[in-house]
Amino acid sequence: MLIAVTFTFSGCKKDKGNVEILDIFYTVENCSLPFTVDYEADFSVGSGDISFSWDFGDGSAASTEKEPVHIYQKTGLYQVTVTITNREVSKMKSINVDLQSESLPIIPEFTYSSNSSVLWAPSEIFFTNTSRHATTFWWDFGDGDFSSKTSPSHIFDDAGSYTVRMYAICNGDTSMFSDNLKIESAPSKIEIETITVWLPDSYTNADLYCKVFFDGFKEGETSTAVGSFPVSWNLREDLFFFHGDFNSDVLLFEVWEETAPEPAYIFDIPMSQISYDYFPDKLTWNSGSGFSAEVYLNYSN
Repeated sequence: MLIAVTFTFSGCKKDKGNVEILDIFYTVENCSLPFTVDYEADFSVGSGDISFSWDFGDGSAASTEKEPVHIYQKTGLYQVTVTITNREVSKMKSINVDLQSESLPIIPEFTYSSNSSVLWAPSEIFFTNTSRHATTFWWDFGDGDFSSKTSPSHIFDDAGSYTVRMYAICNGDTSMFSDNLKIESAPSKIEIETITVWLPDSYTNADLYCKVFFDGFKEGETSTAVGSFPVSWNLREDLFFFHGDFNSDVLLFEVWEETAPEPAYIFDIPMSQISYDYFPDKLTWNSGSGFSAEVYLNYSN
């Protein structure tokens, strides 16, 4: 008797890679020939090796950098193409870069940010320069201080209204952009908004609560929460014993496990540090060994 046996083999489909190019962005650094242009692609790829090839459209050698900078010696309308390869898959995308004029207008602009949602004195402001077609800059912060950095930071020591002016310069041409800042007097009230803690796994499912102290006086106590980390409490309570002095007085937090004889975690900060850090909305602690915390504050007058 003959018995026929058929074997069927099915293998895993090989992942050859994946590339999606969404867009190409470029920035012209200066206002006249030769033009210096920065390129960047917005893309997504799969895992594995990635390579780039940029054709700048002017007959020059291709670049294999991820974010290349290219100098154009002549005016023209250039088709720029990027090819991105992920393992065995390649995709390309092209854009037109218009450099047909021998000079480009200076477009001055900046934004600013701070660690605090309200600008309290003293306030550290971080300026981000988004100008186009300028090579050098001059900043007037409106308080008697100046800077020649591209994107400076500046500390406003006193409350008041300030007009910040940025002068963008290229080949002797200057264009100005300004914005007004209102710096408030240092806050006299602080509200504890939320408290969030992370504790080691040994505290998982424990009944936890937090006590808040200022200058040795108890300010408040949270409700009890079950330890599934992170644990957060919405306290929303003003510091009764704080009267606007950012000195050596300490804001202290104790995390307790119910029925425990001592706190599981203690973290604190002197008020002088809050002022030194320019009144951040969020305080953070990382004490190691699985202990960390963050507290959100609201300031007011």
